[in-house]
Amino acid sequence: MVRFVVLSAILLQLAHALPQFAREYQTDCSTCHTNIPMLNETGESFLRNGFRFSPEDLPSLKEFIVHGERQYEPFGALLGLTYRDKTERESLSGKVKLYFAGTLNKTISLFASSRQNINTKNPRAPKLFEEQSSRAYIQLVHNEPDHLLRAGLMLPFTQWGNLARSFTDSGLHGIMRGIPGREQYRSPLQRTGLGSYKGAEYSYLHDGKLLFLISYGDPTDHGEMGGPKGAGSMGEGGKGSGKGGSGQTGGMGHQTDGKGKGEGKGRRPRHLGGSGGSPHSPGGMGGKGGMMGGKGGERPSGDDSQLMAGVRYLFESGWKVGLLYGEKEERGISTQSIIVPIERGFDPWYITSILVFSDNERKGEYRGIENSITYRVGESSFLRAIVNYGLDSDDNSEEGYSLTYSAILNNFAMIHLIGAYAENLYGVDDTQFKVSFNIFF
Repeated sequence: MVRFVVLSAILLQLAHALPQFAREYQTDCSTCHTNIPMLNETGESFLRNGFRFSPEDLPSLKEFIVHGERQYEPFGALLGLTYRDKTERESLSGKVKLYFAGTLNKTISLFASSRQNINTKNPRAPKLFEEQSSRAYIQLVHNEPDHLLRAGLMLPFTQWGNLARSFTDSGLHGIMRGIPGREQYRSPLQRTGLGSYKGAEYSYLHDGKLLFLISYGDPTDHGEMGGPKGAGSMGEGGKGSGKGGSGQTGGMGHQTDGKGKGEGKGRRPRHLGGSGGSPHSPGGMGGKGGMMGGKGGERPSGDDSQLMAGVRYLFESGWKVGLLYGEKEERGISTQSIIVPIERGFDPWYITSILVFSDNERKGEYRGIENSITYRVGESSFLRAIVNYGLDSDDNSEEGYSLTYSAILNNFAMIHLIGAYAENLYGVDDTQFKVSFNIFF
């Protein structure tokens, strides 16, 4: 039992392309992937069936445990090197991912992974075996592939086709981070707050066309909910200094019960002014408490939870259309979201579009759309364009654009060339050029 717990802790990010599957079934990545990590119909079925192409496939984990000398081993790894050239800074970093996945018998399968960024100055960067950087779940399938139950540490959109996979590694996520006075750009799907969670998920697939899913658990991805306790990020009684500098976004004061000043030259003033400044003045972001500094009070308390439920239908024409409802309660703040994913493959094209509406108790309403178009250039190379657009309750807009060239090299390496541009809700824009090279083992 101790060994099992240790193994689970060590081998705890959703599997992109797991090379051990290609080795076991002696096939290549394109069997399951349109463009890594996007899944085709075969890949979706393989995932849902517990990492098997058919019920007759041998239970790989049991064979490995009993005989131990099989050519196939249920372990995999990814090593990556990334160069980023962003406005006002550039960096070179690395990453490592560990995978463990396979079928224990014809009903039960296991998946676990963990990742870590190397040579990064971001204190919140993923580290191996931490909850926020790991996935680990048990999967049970009944009357394959009708009923599926998963439990553990998971991502919320695994069973929803390419709803999230189409936008992975776009160069937009994290843009502007680390630059003083600039809020990080967030895509419409990120604005829902839905992320990794500890809990359970049940899905039912009827006639291979109608998918119903419901999940519930404790969120582990804390998104944009604020800084550490007592830092003044969400102080309710502290005297945080919300004094803005001379940057474009002006003061970053947020409306709490402390006192703050709304100084600074706001390029697009937000209507959040309180006693610290007029909402229509250049320093209109000043509120009643310092969002970024000072000795803030206690965070709002409450039980954290994440609920997601929805349906998706596969039409005869090949279109997949879904309707999802999400609700996240964290630190006393609730966010409700409605998501409409639409996707379709037109070989060699693949289109994914996501309509988003969310309502956050602190930030108000948000409406947005994400669009991804992938074109297969050759047998193992792809072009992908992403266009995002969103509006908040004050009709402030944000937008993001990304263009990526990807190539798979001999089924064990991948290179991405990514260019991205984003403008956030405060009218601040930023660009990023990124080159990444990954090796699979």
